[in-house]
Amino acid sequence: MQVVKTKGEVGRDGRLQLGAGHSGLGAGKEPPAKPNVAPPNAPKYAFAGLVGKLEWQGDAIEEQRKLRDGL
Repeated sequence: MQVVKTKGEVGRDGRLQLGAGHSGLGAGKEPPAKPNVAPPNAPKYAFAGLVGKLEWQGDAIEEQRKLRDGL
């Protein structure tokens, strides 16, 4: 990772404004955005398509207790 120090001003909209000559950016250009990375609390799986399609046979509470207690 490379650290780049630069001077700039924060505009009224809260964005950092960099002038020409800083970090190779032209006037009015914004620094490159981070790649689309899911936030840490984002769900890893989508179960919306399974709603109403799964059926459980047996005692669900008993099975959950077995998993919890490690039996």
